[in-house]
Amino acid sequence: MTQMSIPANFPTRRDISAVAGVQPKVAIRHVDGRYVGEFTDAETRERYEICVDLVEQLYSYCARKLREQPTWTASELLSRVAHSIPSKGWDITAPETDWVMSELSARFGNV
Repeated sequence: MTQMSIPANFPTRRDISAVAGVQPKVAIRHVDGRYVGEFTDAETRERYEICVDLVEQLYSYCARKLREQPTWTASELLSRVAHSIPSKGWDITAPETDWVMSELSARFGNV
């Protein structure tokens, strides 16, 4: 399998979160002897591949919807898709969602 080159604009940081309790806590992990708040290289690659696949699937979906609904513009459809993503339960971060929508928008010429 050919490895994809991850573009510089792909988000590599995890969503920063805090854990409730008496004492403030920050959600970081211990990986290879270090405490990290970002994805490892392997995790970044996996998440990038997931997001690229999602762009492909959404592009096909949007292209089909634009054929089925000729009165819709690409911009209107992309707005609908962007608003629906958080409700889908997909395991992608907000910055990854933004990246997916940016890539999708670019494919439809709405840069």
